[in-house]
Amino acid sequence: MTQSLKFPSFAEATPEEGRLTTVPRLNSFAIFQGARLVVIEHEGTEYRLQITGRGKLILTR
Repeated sequence: MTQSLKFPSFAEATPEEGRLTTVPRLNSFAIFQGARLVVIEHEGTEYRLQITGRGKLILTR
């Protein structure tokens, strides 16, 4: 079962600046939900995001 997360909305770009005013911030605990590995699907390709034994993040294809 795939679970969808609701992420904070992106800031609106102002027409005169043409860029985002803020960057969304996600807490890793909300993403992993107690697991050490999650699979992220992006444009039809699956990526693995995992927490190492030293607490670092690794993203692989």
